[in-house]
Amino acid sequence: MTQVFWELFPNAQVNIMLVSGIDNHDTDDNLARRRKLLREGSDKAEDFLGAAAFAKNPVVAEWRQAYQQFKRKKASGLPSKRS
Repeated sequence: MTQVFWELFPNAQVNIMLVSGIDNHDTDDNLARRRKLLREGSDKAEDFLGAAAFAKNPVVAEWRQAYQQFKRKKASGLPSKRS
């Protein structure tokens, strides 16, 4: 984190979580439970996102506003290597 970040967001909180020993591969034993959890999570997300335009959603708008405060490098006009 740079000083500029802390000047823009003086009340920011940075958290780090280290997890080890987790196998996140689907198996016959866990697939149904994982799909159920994903469905439930998607349904709960609708409570926050709703049918409103995504960019105008208050939760999303807050993040977009913060992100726009960071300076961006100007594009050189050349295509990226990934293109």
